[in-house]
Amino acid sequence: MADGFIILGIIAFIIIFIFFIAGLRMVKEYERVVVFRLGRYAGVKGPGIFWINPLIEKTSLVDLRVQV
Repeated sequence: MADGFIILGIIAFIIIFIFFIAGLRMVKEYERVVVFRLGRYAGVKGPGIFWINPLIEKTSLVDLRVQV
């Protein structure tokens, strides 16, 4: 009985960990990310590491460098 709870706990931990990793994003200093929540504009994220909810949020990368 206790073994079942341990296995269930390990599986739940793995699922939560994968969900957390799937939402991590990293943006370089010359890029910005536009965040869309359920298809509507939700904001702009700057350079660095940030987390989005992968179930309801999508991102679009924008490059700020000048094209020559």
